[in-house]
Amino acid sequence: MIPPRTIILALAAATLTSAGCADSAEDDPASSPRASSGSPSASTPASPAAKPGADPDSAFCLDLEVYQVGLVTFRADVLRAAQGEPTDIEDLKARAANVEMLGDEMKSTAPPDIAEDFHAVRKAVRTSANRLKPGASGTALVGPLLGDDVNPSFDAMNAYECAPEAD
Repeated sequence: MIPPRTIILALAAATLTSAGCADSAEDDPASSPRASSGSPSASTPASPAAKPGADPDSAFCLDLEVYQVGLVTFRADVLRAAQGEPTDIEDLKARAANVEMLGDEMKSTAPPDIAEDFHAVRKAVRTSANRLKPGASGTALVGPLLGDDVNPSFDAMNAYECAPEAD
């Protein structure tokens, strides 16, 4: 059975895509920030050769957009909690568990060009989730998710695409 949170994340990803929050096939891949996949050669358009290890039918690629939405949502919710907004800690822990479960399903098929960033992001979510306790300091909660050392990995994961957009 698919956990309800995974279904919600999938619906959120579909909503973002249909609302125009994600790149569409009409966009110019060369000018898209997602085309760079976080690599320094952002001026080079994405091509199938750019991601030799990304199998579009792998668990990683099939779940990538849902995982990306889960990461963004979790980070935002933890940031709100750290800023003192009333938060259901158990609900946040459950969301972190869902993101981690999805990451577990994806990890064996992570393409080599994103595997290191994927591992860093998974570790950051796990660390932050372990610190989710009533009265935890804001710095303790957001540090693993927003630190200078992990931000590039989150950026790379958010920008990553398994296959280039169709022309």
